[in-house]
Amino acid sequence: MLDKIHNIEEQLLRENKHYIYANMTREFYQKFINIKQKLSLEYNSYEKIQKLLKVAENNQLLNKEYKCIKKLDKYEYDLEKLSISIIIFAALTLESYIYDYGARKLGDSFMKNHLDKLDPISKVVIIVELATQKKFPKDRRVYGLIKELNKSRNSLVHYKSSKKNLDNVASDLVKNDGELIDFMKKADQAYQALIELANTIENLDQSENVKFALGMDI
Repeated sequence: MLDKIHNIEEQLLRENKHYIYANMTREFYQKFINIKQKLSLEYNSYEKIQKLLKVAENNQLLNKEYKCIKKLDKYEYDLEKLSISIIIFAALTLESYIYDYGARKLGDSFMKNHLDKLDPISKVVIIVELATQKKFPKDRRVYGLIKELNKSRNSLVHYKSSKKNLDNVASDLVKNDGELIDFMKKADQAYQALIELANTIENLDQSENVKFALGMDI
């Protein structure tokens, strides 16, 4: 317990940004969950309207359908924005925290001279192993989530544009829906990566309070 208290005091004496990044990630994720629920309810409403329109088409139902489609478009657009925000800020949180953890445990100069240029995945594994003298569990879910987060982050930072298929709009719409679902899954995994990393480091290093560092204990 005393080790954790000293650890918290040491964290408070250092300049860092991971607490802010983690806070923003959590806020984006909470909005993300909320809008996902709204989207699901709106889809249910849309399906009911579609069934009624097959029985008898009228202006009132068509008006409801139009409003429903507008809401669906807005929710999907908001979810795409939030997914991007979650992935980017989860990656910022991870990189900022793991550097600070390494600097506190191994020294600022050692981090700057020997570990700073490593890719994010190698940085996590090597810093944790050097700091704890224990093997990082690469066979567990945490490692896969970190790799997926890094991949998702890179795909956004190095995004490549592509031509739209104007000859087959319906096909493009189906493709876009599939991409949004996949994107939302990646955003969810990005948030889970932070939780899993916090649990993993705390299991390997009993003195470290990652949840405090990332504001997950409130």
